[in-house]
Amino acid sequence: MPKVNLTDRFVKAAKPAPVGMRLIHWDAAQPALGLRVTDRGRKSFVVVRRVGGSSKLHYSTLGV
Repeated sequence: MPKVNLTDRFVKAAKPAPVGMRLIHWDAAQPALGLRVTDRGRKSFVVVRRVGGSSKLHYSTLGV
């Protein structure tokens, strides 16, 4: 997905993901910040990072 500005207006207007999926809308201003939207419409903010220099990504949920 292309990066977007995660404004209050965008977050409120974000549509649910297709059934059985989750979508992450990445923020244009903060590289590791995203809005995760589930197929039921639940929205939460996530931060992605690498732990201890490993190649695995770790997603931390900040809140809904």
